[in-house]
Amino acid sequence: MDSDSYALLARIVETGPLGSAGELAPGLLDRYWSGEISLPLAIDADIASYLSQNDLGALARASTWIARNHVLSGQMPKHHLSLVRWLFENGDVDRLDLLGLLALLSLGPLDQAGLEIALLSREALDEGRLEEGLNLIEPMLLAYSPSL
Repeated sequence: MDSDSYALLARIVETGPLGSAGELAPGLLDRYWSGEISLPLAIDADIASYLSQNDLGALARASTWIARNHVLSGQMPKHHLSLVRWLFENGDVDRLDLLGLLALLSLGPLDQAGLEIALLSREALDEGRLEEGLNLIEPMLLAYSPSL
């Protein structure tokens, strides 16, 4: 994936849960529909369905794949944390999966709350303190509201 693919996915993640596909940057959408911007094959059909029909089920499927495969966690960790929060709140991610999804690939530009969530998740996984880690992380994640 190139930087434009990441930018499109980030915009979908940013606007999708809170808005609609119509709020996406028209330039990115035009380039996606023309084939200039490509997305992973595993989610391309779901993204197209969301963009063309505002199919929220397709958005949830694509978002779950994006989160589970840490597609944005290395490049855009704030977006990844927001996505995991949205998926968890909507029941698309199980509580037991949170630590693995929140132990980010990159601790790059994160605010203090996001950094704490990522570090505590990684520490809980490394030390095998899953239930204790989940009890700490869950309320922090639900209160997390980064400025994207």
